[in-house]
Amino acid sequence: MEAALAEKYGSGWRGDFVEVMVHDGIVSVFTSWAPGEDARHRGMAVCGTVAAHVQERESQGGFPADTQIIIHTEESDSSDRMAYFDVVEKKCRPTSLGLV
Repeated sequence: MEAALAEKYGSGWRGDFVEVMVHDGIVSVFTSWAPGEDARHRGMAVCGTVAAHVQERESQGGFPADTQIIIHTEESDSSDRMAYFDVVEKKCRPTSLGLV
Protein backbone atom coordinates (compact mmCIF):
# COMPACT_ATOMS: atom_id res chain seq x y z
CA MET A 1 0.00 0.00 0.00
CA GLU A 2 2.78 2.41 0.92
CA ALA A 3 4.53 1.65 -2.38
CA ALA A 4 1.37 2.61 -4.29
CA LEU A 5 1.19 5.94 -2.45
CA ALA A 6 4.88 6.60 -3.01
CA GLU A 7 4.52 5.83 -6.73
CA LYS A 8 1.55 8.20 -7.10
CA TYR A 9 2.68 11.05 -4.82
CA GLY A 10 6.46 10.88 -5.03
CA SER A 11 9.22 10.57 -2.48
CA GLY A 12 7.75 13.22 -0.17
CA TRP A 13 4.51 11.31 0.31
CA ARG A 14 5.17 10.85 4.04
CA GLY A 15 4.64 14.57 4.55
CA ASP A 16 0.96 14.14 3.68
CA PHE A 17 0.35 10.60 4.87
CA VAL A 18 1.09 10.12 8.54
CA GLU A 19 0.14 6.46 8.79
CA VAL A 20 -1.22 3.69 6.59
CA MET A 21 -2.84 0.74 8.34
CA VAL A 22 -4.16 -2.48 6.83
CA HIS A 23 -5.99 -4.67 9.33
CA ASP A 24 -8.91 -7.12 9.14
CA GLY A 25 -10.11 -6.02 5.70
CA ILE A 26 -9.86 -2.30 6.45
CA VAL A 27 -7.34 0.07 4.89
CA SER A 28 -7.02 3.31 6.87
CA VAL A 29 -4.94 6.21 5.58
CA PHE A 30 -4.28 8.97 8.11
CA THR A 31 -3.27 12.29 6.54
CA SER A 32 -1.78 15.51 7.92
CA TRP A 33 -4.58 17.56 6.33
CA ALA A 34 -6.96 19.78 8.28
CA PRO A 35 -10.65 18.98 7.80
CA GLY A 36 -12.56 20.92 5.14
CA GLU A 37 -13.73 20.94 1.55
CA ASP A 38 -10.19 20.87 0.10
CA ALA A 39 -9.31 17.86 2.24
CA ARG A 40 -12.45 16.06 1.01
CA HIS A 41 -11.39 16.54 -2.62
CA ARG A 42 -7.84 15.40 -1.88
CA GLY A 43 -9.20 12.48 0.15
CA MET A 44 -11.31 11.33 -2.79
CA ALA A 45 -8.20 11.28 -5.01
CA VAL A 46 -6.27 9.28 -2.42
CA CYS A 47 -9.19 6.89 -2.00
CA GLY A 48 -9.17 6.28 -5.75
CA THR A 49 -5.45 5.50 -5.71
CA VAL A 50 -5.85 3.09 -2.80
CA ALA A 51 -8.94 1.47 -4.32
CA ALA A 52 -7.13 0.81 -7.60
CA HIS A 53 -4.26 -0.80 -5.69
CA VAL A 54 -6.64 -2.96 -3.64
CA GLN A 55 -8.71 -4.02 -6.65
CA GLU A 56 -5.60 -5.03 -8.60
CA ARG A 57 -4.63 -7.35 -5.78
CA GLU A 58 -8.09 -8.75 -4.91
CA SER A 59 -7.96 -11.27 -7.72
CA GLN A 60 -4.56 -12.45 -6.48
CA GLY A 61 -5.87 -12.96 -2.95
CA GLY A 62 -4.03 -9.93 -1.58
CA PHE A 63 -7.19 -8.30 -0.24
CA PRO A 64 -10.70 -9.59 0.49
CA ALA A 65 -13.43 -8.54 -1.99
CA ASP A 66 -15.18 -6.40 0.63
CA THR A 67 -12.11 -4.44 1.76
CA GLN A 68 -13.08 -1.14 3.35
CA ILE A 69 -11.02 1.99 2.66
CA ILE A 70 -11.19 5.05 4.89
CA ILE A 71 -9.21 8.26 4.41
CA HIS A 72 -8.81 10.36 7.58
CA THR A 73 -7.86 13.98 8.25
CA GLU A 74 -5.48 15.03 11.01
CA GLU A 75 -8.32 15.03 13.53
CA SER A 76 -8.56 11.96 15.72
CA ASP A 77 -12.26 11.85 16.59
CA SER A 78 -15.04 10.00 14.80
CA SER A 79 -15.76 12.90 12.41
CA ASP A 80 -12.28 12.84 10.89
CA ARG A 81 -13.18 10.82 7.78
CA MET A 82 -13.05 12.71 4.49
CA ALA A 83 -13.59 9.86 2.03
CA TYR A 84 -14.42 6.18 2.03
CA PHE A 85 -14.86 3.32 -0.42
CA ASP A 86 -18.45 2.17 -0.92
CA VAL A 87 -17.99 -1.63 -1.09
CA VAL A 88 -21.46 -2.19 -2.57
CA GLU A 89 -21.08 0.27 -5.46
CA LYS A 90 -17.30 -0.20 -5.73
CA LYS A 91 -16.55 3.52 -5.77
CA CYS A 92 -15.12 6.20 -3.51
CA ARG A 93 -17.43 8.70 -1.88
CA PRO A 94 -16.74 11.88 0.05
CA THR A 95 -18.08 12.12 3.56
CA SER A 96 -20.23 15.03 4.70
CA LEU A 97 -18.47 17.97 6.27
CA GLY A 98 -20.24 17.24 9.54
CA LEU A 99 -21.19 20.85 10.14
CA VAL A 100 -23.55 21.28 13.06
